[in-house]
Amino acid sequence: MVVSGQPKVGKTLAINGVWGNMGVAFGPLLAGLLSDQFGWRATFLLPGIVILATGVVYAIAGRATVIDKTSTDGSGGADWALFRRLAILIGLITLLGGIVFHVTTVGLPKLFAERSGAESALTQIGWMSAAVYAIAAFAQIPVGLSLDRYSIKPVMLVVLAVQVPLLFALAMAGPTVTVWIALVAMLFVFGEIPIQDAMVARYVADQWRSRVYALKYVISLGASAIAVPMMSGLLDATGSMTAVIYAIAAAAAVALLLAFALPSESRTR
Repeated sequence: MVVSGQPKVGKTLAINGVWGNMGVAFGPLLAGLLSDQFGWRATFLLPGIVILATGVVYAIAGRATVIDKTSTDGSGGADWALFRRLAILIGLITLLGGIVFHVTTVGLPKLFAERSGAESALTQIGWMSAAVYAIAAFAQIPVGLSLDRYSIKPVMLVVLAVQVPLLFALAMAGPTVTVWIALVAMLFVFGEIPIQDAMVARYVADQWRSRVYALKYVISLGASAIAVPMMSGLLDATGSMTAVIYAIAAAAAVALLLAFALPSESRTR
């Protein structure tokens, strides 16, 4: 829906992604506030009411929206070997990126608490985490604009090439600089989000796009099923978030190597 009929999808996907990541940023704060004021059930009931009301408004407003389904799928002249290569690369990069994203969004508060020695100051840790997520979400805007001006592959290579050393630096950081390094690292973790969606929008023909997006989100969201147990296992084994951050830094490094194997857009067009 977001990319249909859009000649340039980078900025559109980036703006859409920023709103989604605001939910990541403020969800824990809202949940804590509602729980403290009205009890834990309110964290489900009140947002649920808002969601239902939003759905009604969207159903009414959406009647005026027309999605163009007239374009052909282009499968008659498709290079299936290239398509399989793309599918494998996008799938693996999405999986690794999903692990990095889920571990950082779930584990960053734990890292802050561990490094600061303030594990009981949950409100303070919550505000620090929310601030990092909220600021980092806006990194998607310049990345989206870059996607509209340049090919996807070099933009992805730059984002991952900067992300990898920052994650390794975060693993080694001392207490006084952890929050600041985490902020810069999260700029590039969140900045990767519109790149993955833009790959599907630009590489996949219109009639296949819904199916490929569906598979991509199964992989991306399914990464949380790997990320949380991995984080828990490493914490149990080492007693520290440092090993967890090293693990996702290694995952980002593998994603960078895979990104080098992506074909150029001139080949896939």
